[in-house]
Amino acid sequence: MLMKGHITMNSNDLVQQKYISEALKRQQLEWDAKPEALNTNANGHNERLQHLSDDPWIDYASLKSPIHSGDNVKFLVIGAGMGGILMAVRLIQAGFSAADIRIVDPAGGPGGTWYYNRYPGLYCDTDSYLYLPLLEATGYIPSQKYVSGVEIRKYITQIIDKWDLGGSFMFASKVEKLEWDTTTHLWKVNLRVQRGPKNYQDVTNVTFNVRFPIAALGRFRGAQVARVEGLAEFGGSLFHTARWDYSTTGGSPEESAPRMDKLKEKTVGIIGTGATAIQVVPELARYAKELFVFQRTPAAVYARNNRVTSDEDWSRIASGDSWQEARQDNMMGHLTNTFPPGTEDIVGDEWTSKRAYSAAIGGPRPEGVTRAEHVQDLYADSFRLDAESRSQLRTRVSNVVKDRSTAEQLTPWYPVWCKRPTFSDTYLQAFNEPHVHLVDTDGKGVRRASMKGLVVGETEYPLDVLVLSTGYESRVSSLNIESAGHFTVLGRGGRTMTEKFDVQGTTTLHGCCSNEFPNFFWIGASQTAAPVSYTQLSEIMCQHICYIITEAHKRAGDNVNFLIEPSIDAEEDWSVKIMNGALRFAAITACTQGTLNTAILDIQNDSISEVVKKRALLNTWVTTRSYIVSFTPTQADVSVFKVVTTAPDPAKYPHAARWYKHIASYESEFATLPGDPLKPYTTYGPDIIEDKTAATTSGDNDEEEEDLFGSDEEEEDPEAIRLREERLAAYKEKKAAKPQPSAKSIVTLEVKPWDDETDMDALEASVRSIEKDGLVWGASKLVAVGFGIKKLQINLVVQDEKVSTLDLQEEIEGFDEYVQSSDVVAMSKL
Repeated sequence: MLMKGHITMNSNDLVQQKYISEALKRQQLEWDAKPEALNTNANGHNERLQHLSDDPWIDYASLKSPIHSGDNVKFLVIGAGMGGILMAVRLIQAGFSAADIRIVDPAGGPGGTWYYNRYPGLYCDTDSYLYLPLLEATGYIPSQKYVSGVEIRKYITQIIDKWDLGGSFMFASKVEKLEWDTTTHLWKVNLRVQRGPKNYQDVTNVTFNVRFPIAALGRFRGAQVARVEGLAEFGGSLFHTARWDYSTTGGSPEESAPRMDKLKEKTVGIIGTGATAIQVVPELARYAKELFVFQRTPAAVYARNNRVTSDEDWSRIASGDSWQEARQDNMMGHLTNTFPPGTEDIVGDEWTSKRAYSAAIGGPRPEGVTRAEHVQDLYADSFRLDAESRSQLRTRVSNVVKDRSTAEQLTPWYPVWCKRPTFSDTYLQAFNEPHVHLVDTDGKGVRRASMKGLVVGETEYPLDVLVLSTGYESRVSSLNIESAGHFTVLGRGGRTMTEKFDVQGTTTLHGCCSNEFPNFFWIGASQTAAPVSYTQLSEIMCQHICYIITEAHKRAGDNVNFLIEPSIDAEEDWSVKIMNGALRFAAITACTQGTLNTAILDIQNDSISEVVKKRALLNTWVTTRSYIVSFTPTQADVSVFKVVTTAPDPAKYPHAARWYKHIASYESEFATLPGDPLKPYTTYGPDIIEDKTAATTSGDNDEEEEDLFGSDEEEEDPEAIRLREERLAAYKEKKAAKPQPSAKSIVTLEVKPWDDETDMDALEASVRSIEKDGLVWGASKLVAVGFGIKKLQINLVVQDEKVSTLDLQEEIEGFDEYVQSSDVVAMSKL
């Protein structure tokens, strides 16, 4: 049902149609909206913009240098954020000495993102009782359910002091290269050490040996700047939220709610409405004379309901052994839908009610969903889980924001899994203040700046201060630790990690180590897990890595030169196991590009590509077949061939090698082979292997895990076959009994005029005049062809069962007064 004023939609079809129309606005055909990293090597960056990334908190005079050229270091932890510090603590708890550990970081102090981010209003966005690590070991009691950044930095210092790690840190130091020495069985590390305020001045290079490098790089690499034409020429004060300029605003970074009195006579602008801006905007609104918030996409802002930790609360929270781990598992169990109905929610906040967020972080697949053809069922299940929560969110915006137009512009129209939810009790309320103004760019973003301020459309907004809340370069989407850390890792055999993964796809064991890179470990999101709290992932991986290292020491005995390196078979098996779960993330494809979904899509696509990249699966598929489908070469073979990238080893995968060589002989004829060239390769090949861990809960026996080093030749259990067939039959029966969701495609059309005198406005109006059930028009632009002629490029979404693109083109070409021809230049499934 549609209502006037603030839009309320009760029909799932109408809601999804609204989602699609809003997503189309943000395709940005004519402009790449992706922000650029703020680093000293950024090509084309003005010096002023480069200096936005300078470290304002560093005290060079106080820095120590515990590493010298020629040193032999046992453990080198790369990264001094929460994960790196936790790694060092777990090593000490495992029996190693703090004297054997060195921690390096380009920042001027510990904390990672909590070191750099000191903006006003900064708080943790997840329950601090599960987010802050080592609470049981330190005995620390967080002051609130969601603690401030100031408190988190102080707690990090307490951890460092408790485990005597102060002398282990080497700050303002960046790893440039790690190279394996086959003679010494050590890693040779090149470290760039900066000891002065000017970039690339007062720099020395330190070379030393490391036995066990462990990279703990965190989620974010550095700040990003919006691509705004003329930004560097802005005449007022300009800074990024990750490098807050208190000399401009007033206040102190040691206060969670600083007094920014210097803004009282200032007009302030802020670009961005993500998780950071949600916290910053209310603080700016308290002090600025006028505040303009420039929005591309509205945030999903739920209630936070922060509260002080009472004695009663703490006695209830911190009860029982391993209570913090139990609390973390409880939150993830609810978010991933692995708990049965009625399981107690001990976290009890807005996060744990977001069950549809499992589309972003994973969880069990719905019963019977095992192939790419079942993606529509996954979509339907995710949208069903999201419907009530999202409806309540839209109602909340309508109730809180008094101005109807502003409320509509602040209403998010996308599923919960497309952008990380935010939580605030003051952000939406700030827009009820007369001096706070929302500048909604209708999905286009801010494109131009002037000396005086920002320009949106034809309107210039004069500003005294401009704050960039334009996010951070994500490391989560980096599929290997080399690219995530911007350093080179040269392994055994002289191949870098990037070169290996480019050829073979991402292949790791448990997401923390890889063949060809002995004794090298890392903490990251690729081929591991995606919990809401990154410290939970860090904790799990730190414990796992420590177990591997300590167990290897026990088994090696007196052999001090032992190596820890996964076998090729083990990492191949793990990669296939990861691939099995990739289908669960299919709903992410409904989202436009952003930090969260780009990261997940990168990881998911790499994992899905293992269906064909993994020689074992391909070899099995073509053992009894000459081609992927049919009895002659088709576009299915072309699609798979292009993704395999290199010929499989004939000694290990003879059938796959035979198929690859045969298809390669048709390479000159690829374009003429029958079949649909737009059909994705993931729709071909074997059934995705059943992931038996999907139904396993955290209480299951750990000893029943899959043996990654076992034989592949055992016959399948007849009982397992019977159960699988029963489940599939039940699924098909259930599927046949319910209405099927309509498949949708996003299409890009090019419409060509007769000549340079054709009225392009009238041409586009004619095209858009075509109305059909199942057709939604989206963003468009004019593309220069030559000699003053421009063609129309336009996006649209169609329901495949209702709208034929061929029929649509015929109708468009019927406007022969304007239209010469039309072409489909891109088409993909939603």
